[in-house]
Amino acid sequence: MKIRILAFMLIIILCGVNSAFAENSAEVRALNDLLGYVYQSENIYSDVQWGLEAFKHFDSERSWENLQLARAALDIAVRDIEKLSLPEIEMTPDDKIKLMRRGIDLSFMSGNSASFKTEQTAALNACNNLKNGIMYGVFLKKDWELCMRNVILLEKITDLDIQYLANTVDWVLASINDDDISKNFNEVLEKHCPLTRAHQAKRNISKEKIEAATHEVLNQIEKLVAEMTQIIGAENDRTNFIREVLAKNDLRLLADNMLIISGMPSIIFVPKWFDNKDVHYYWQENNKIVNSPRPKTKLTRIPDVCRIKINGVKADEVKNYCQELEEAGLTPLTASSENEFIYKIKDSVFAATWDNGTANILLLEKPLCLVPRWYIPALNTLKK
Repeated sequence: MKIRILAFMLIIILCGVNSAFAENSAEVRALNDLLGYVYQSENIYSDVQWGLEAFKHFDSERSWENLQLARAALDIAVRDIEKLSLPEIEMTPDDKIKLMRRGIDLSFMSGNSASFKTEQTAALNACNNLKNGIMYGVFLKKDWELCMRNVILLEKITDLDIQYLANTVDWVLASINDDDISKNFNEVLEKHCPLTRAHQAKRNISKEKIEAATHEVLNQIEKLVAEMTQIIGAENDRTNFIREVLAKNDLRLLADNMLIISGMPSIIFVPKWFDNKDVHYYWQENNKIVNSPRPKTKLTRIPDVCRIKINGVKADEVKNYCQELEEAGLTPLTASSENEFIYKIKDSVFAATWDNGTANILLLEKPLCLVPRWYIPALNTLKK
């Protein structure tokens, strides 16, 4: 990782080639590993927080544009988190022994790789849960309230996760106990890991106090995770409630709880085999797909294309869905093959395709809004 090499070349220069730090390469390698771990972990948490901000923005102004921006931000964040990995470990077993002899025990860093993968998996699981909220829960007030409770909890948890990173840095620097090393390492953090740096202690404190503070951070995280588990349980209860309502055909219960979203485009109901595990958003320029915006940057416009990929679908299931659309009054604009159907609804283009067990739903040219199958019948009850 280029950032790591440059950072510690800078530290050595600042400390001076004749300093104890420059001579003790064990510290250099240990701090390189620490920086790599903190840098990539902060990337995970800042990606999540960036996505959460988009959710909060939609919640404050519930428009179709803000909904698309929140969905796209979550997709960008997930894709970035998925590709993150730690650089190769530099600290050697001999380095650990040398440091131990000087009373510096950094053996815990051997578990950084496993810890990072756990953090990555937890973040992706949390984002997938949010995906359900932003795709399905957004149509009913009670479901959306649960989603936003989840957002607030996740925001608190990620902030505590960053605090844990900051405490880890403080503990390592307290263990090395060299003011010059601490000063220069913190300057590197200021530039490359600003969130962690902002959470560090404002003055030097003992390792014992850092450990006590870290224990409290972990306790707080545990309590918030327990609350989040309760919310997931409540979301499952809501799913069961909707099933019961549909079984009784009492759609008024859903209609009266609908969330109002301004500026909604044309809508179309999802197929029975729909799932939202693989949903990606794309931007175009001159009718060509371009690189998506980088995470943690401002999204200036909604995406031009949405592609939803569903595996394990039979060709007949796609054809049955297209038959349902036809019965609802929607005739294919074109059918370039028996497994590809393209529709135009006002100024939106929608396509359903199938190939070798994989179905794709493509929202093209001013993407329309996919809604749950109960949505349109429930909406119709309001007109009666």
